[in-house]
Amino acid sequence: MKLMRLLILVALVSLLAGPAFAEDYTYTGVKKCKTCHKPAKIGGQYGIWLEGAHARAFTDLTSEAGLAKAKELGVENPAEADACLSCHTTGHAAPAEAKVKVLPASGVSCEACHGAGKGYYKKKTMVAITAGTVDGATVGMNKITEETCLACHKADNPGHKGTFDYEEFLKKIAHPMPAK
Repeated sequence: MKLMRLLILVALVSLLAGPAFAEDYTYTGVKKCKTCHKPAKIGGQYGIWLEGAHARAFTDLTSEAGLAKAKELGVENPAEADACLSCHTTGHAAPAEAKVKVLPASGVSCEACHGAGKGYYKKKTMVAITAGTVDGATVGMNKITEETCLACHKADNPGHKGTFDYEEFLKKIAHPMPAK
């Protein structure tokens, strides 16, 4: 009887807590995204990202300016500091097994904003999300909001000095699918 109660308790706690990191919500890496999102005919999202600041977020940490900012903030090696990597890379806080295909050098790639892609990266799923027959959130895709950006572009971030304007910056990184 005690064993049965213990098993029920463990099951309830597991259900309430949920998985620490669902298998389907692992990162696929920017190369998977590039496969479909590179062609200009569908918007060339990969190229837009590649030319933007998010793609350089990690390498900027070790640039002359990045190292100077780190020194000013008392950070010895920004390329190894959690405080820096949490915003300058994708999936930094995720378990290692969830980000095997994510390279820090990719900076802030697609999945940093859109969510870990294993559950939605396949064409069939993406088509269903676009058609509205699948809710992207059920397969790990994030709905982008100002809060998504403010996770890193926050006013108290010493590198931003409270200058983040969501609408202005959203225009700078816009990469929509073209209207049909």
